[in-house]
Amino acid sequence: MAVSTEKHATPTAKDGEPIIRFEHVQQSFDGNVVIPDLNLTINAGELFVLVGTSGSGKTTTLKMINQLQPQSDGKIFIIDDNIQE
Repeated sequence: MAVSTEKHATPTAKDGEPIIRFEHVQQSFDGNVVIPDLNLTINAGELFVLVGTSGSGKTTTLKMINQLQPQSDGKIFIIDDNIQE
């Protein structure tokens, strides 16, 4: 097993700067659109809460941020890095 000691720069954002950004994100399951066109910016230092009824897409949105569920369309950025690239 190889262990890397190489250090990588960790991108950071200052308070008020975008840290998570959704641009026209869509999610579909079996042809059914469950998140039609999500445009959202969460800035560093903000308290952000997802609230909604059961089945409204809260967990799916979190899974897309964590790359556990790829979105059907659109782009997600974390500190200006497109998470799909």
